[in-house]
This record gives sequence, C-alpha cells and structure tokens, in this order.
Amino acid sequence: MYSVGIIAEFNPLHNGHLALLDYARNVLSADAVIVAMSGDFVQRGEPAILDKFTRAGLAVKYGADLVIELFPGNVISSAQGFSEGGVALLDAIGCENLLFGAESDDLNLFRQASLSENNTGATISEDKSLPYAGRRAEFLKSLLINGGASPETAGKFLKGPNNILGIEYMSAINRMGIKMKPFIMKREGSAEHNSTQLSDGLYTSASSIRASLLAAETRDTALSGKIFSCLPPAAQDAIKYAAEKKLLLFNNDMDHPMAEALTKASKPDRMPKDLYNRIISKKDAYTGIESFADLVKTKNFSRTQIMRGLYSILLQKICCEDLYSFRPGDEIPYIRVLSANKKGMSLLKEKNSPCPVINPMRDRDRLNERSRLILDQSLIISDFVRMTRQTKSKSILTPESRRFFHAIS
Repeated sequence: MYSVGIIAEFNPLHNGHLALLDYARNVLSADAVIVAMSGDFVQRGEPAILDKFTRAGLAVKYGADLVIELFPGNVISSAQGFSEGGVALLDAIGCENLLFGAESDDLNLFRQASLSENNTGATISEDKSLPYAGRRAEFLKSLLINGGASPETAGKFLKGPNNILGIEYMSAINRMGIKMKPFIMKREGSAEHNSTQLSDGLYTSASSIRASLLAAETRDTALSGKIFSCLPPAAQDAIKYAAEKKLLLFNNDMDHPMAEALTKASKPDRMPKDLYNRIISKKDAYTGIESFADLVKTKNFSRTQIMRGLYSILLQKICCEDLYSFRPGDEIPYIRVLSANKKGMSLLKEKNSPCPVINPMRDRDRLNERSRLILDQSLIISDFVRMTRQTKSKSILTPESRRFFHAIS
C-alpha cells in the first residue's frame, strides 16, 4: 500500500491543512494517508486548543486514514526533537513517504540545507555572543551557497519558518538512515506563520485563529465570521461547541499550575542549564505565562524556547520524573492510535514493525515495563489537561483511561 505521512498539530484544523491532506490523496495518489499528530500540547509550547481526539477525528473526516500520537516529550522539544519523533513514528508504522507544507517547494534547497556537518565538514559557530538561531541560520546559509544558491535566494529561503521545519524533517530522515521520500506542497495564501491577524479569504495561520478565539473569550464577544471562512464545516462546529462550553484551552488556563511548578522546579534532564537558570532567575516576577515569557526572553533565548522550557518544567512536575522523548537509536515503545477509518485499521494489520499498537488502558499489560512507564506519563499528562478543561468548563469529561479508539466508517 502506497502510504504518505504527514507530521502535524492541526491546532486547529483549517483550510490550509485540508489542502495538504488533499495533496497527499489526489496529487501524490496515496493509497493511505497517515498523520503523526501532537496530543495535549503543541511544539510552540502551549496547550492544544481542542482536545486531541477531536482534532484527530477531524483529520480523518477530511482525508487522513490513520492518526497516531506523537510522544509528549518530542512535542515540547526543539524542531529537531519534534521532527525525529514524528519521522520515527511514521517509519515504525511502515510509511515510506513524507509530505510537508512549506513556503518553498524547491526540493534541492531542502536537500542541500539538510546535509549534516559530517557530510560537509562545516560546523555551527561556537560564538556564544550570538544567539544559536542566528548561528544556525548562518550555517544553513553557507550550506545553501556552497550548493550553488545565491545569497539572496538562501536568505529568503531561510526566512520561512515552515522551510526551517522541513529542513529538520529531512535532516532527521538522514540522521536516522530511514528510507523515506520527501514531498513538498507550497503553502497557499499570504498569511504569516506566526501572525495573530486574521487574513481575508480562505487561508490564514493557525496562530491568527487561536488569537481571535482567545480575544473573543477574553472579551466575551461573538466569534469573528472571518474565523469560520478559514475552517471546514466540521471544524467550525467543533470550535463553536468548544467555545460555548468553555472547552478551548489557552496559555492563561495554565497560569496557576505553572506558578506552582516554578515554586518547586527542578531542571529537566534535557533542558540546557543556562535556559533553566534564566527561567528560575526571574521566577519571583512571575504573574502569568505570557507576560513571563516576554520578560525572560533574550537574544539568546527566543520566546518559543522559553515557552517550551516552561512547559517542560510543568510536565516534569506533573509526572514526578523527566519526560520521555524519543531519540535516534531508541526502540519505539508503542504506537498510540487517536483515530482511523477502516483503511487505517487495515494498514495497522499489514504493518511489519514489531512495535505494539495500543488502545489504553486495555493493552497496557502487554507492554514491557519501560513502555508502560512511558504510557503512564502520557496518561498522567492527558488527565491533567482533562481536569484543567473540566474545571474551566464545569462539566465532567471522560478520563483518557476509559476512552477507547473506534474506527470511523
């Protein structure tokens, strides 16, 4: 079966995501579309606005056949860790192709930029007076120029945030020696990736949708019609329902748990010591997540790095131990299905990987001890998020330990 994989967050699923799913099915002629999706939190360092089962169900409704969950530790990691976790899961399920959206569809530029230091002899500057992101950008620019790109072309290419993530996907494939063919869909519309301003028309950024939803909730005003023009009908319904029931989650819903985590913080194993020290040095000025991230960021630590660091501290406290994050060379502990149709279910039966596919808690006992501990971490995090939603909405929600996956017809 010719399968195409997508690494995504669908936070929330919008028309641009529909275009990506459609591209996999109708341009690449995929027999099966597999999505490795973030769960309760997302890579920029914040809670997912809708619960993962709703987002996964929407993905299947609009073109995916199978949605599996990324490990939480990889989700709140750097772009490298996020990419490694996604690529490894898709490989474990037997997916041989990877599709991603980007500002450029020049595959040669991605290939050149994803070359490793070992292949080129080039290294990232150790000059700590410059931020790491800037040093890495200069390194990537040198790879592109050495590969024949003009300085102007290289500079423009590296300004695209989705281009940077695409480079990480291809680098992960190279590092892990995985036989996975990359495909690129050029992003439609003029919306900036991180823009908080809704665009006119069918396409806008997920960031702008979330910002508009937060503004409506904060001001207790009606949702903007512009939001719905950017969402498919079922996603519109999901957003309307969640907004009405107070089920949407934002950073400010985590303000109090984060305050408690900071008062009893210890450094997560994989967090850089200087980043942890920077956060802790300012904790006495904490009044909320958003304002604290603005206070703590520096030229060396971006706001997104600070946010991921904060959530690493929070989740470590919730789990009472360091959060598992897949690394190259690890054995995948399990594959967690969030949603699938009948074709997706048949794909699971055909997979050659020995990695177990689970439906917690029914399948917990057949995992080895290491895998059970990793699953328990994920369930603790999901329970925390459920109770946060439950407290906000004043409605009882089903614990994840009692939620079982069923195929969608």
